[in-house]
Amino acid sequence: MPPPELWNGRIKWNIRRKRTMPKCLPLEEVETMLEYFRRRGDQETVVFLHLIADTGARLGEVTTATTRDVDLRRLLMNVMGKGRKPRIVALTEEMGQILSR
Repeated sequence: MPPPELWNGRIKWNIRRKRTMPKCLPLEEVETMLEYFRRRGDQETVVFLHLIADTGARLGEVTTATTRDVDLRRLLMNVMGKGRKPRIVALTEEMGQILSR
């Protein structure tokens, strides 16, 4: 436990929890989800899952992106990140081909 700090005659403990990165899905689970939606003919969900898996973008970032946010020539996509901060994510060539259809 960290040492206490004195604050206005009271003891204030400086306790911080160790933060860990969120766990990601194993590749097998991602492939299973993609295959499930492919068999159902749900191409839109397949594209969303590919975007999330290929770019590391969050679901909210992908769902709020528009066609104007995608640059297929440079394989980049503008997304609105946490705290309304814009950021750019790279697309794979395969994703570029999927989006160009």
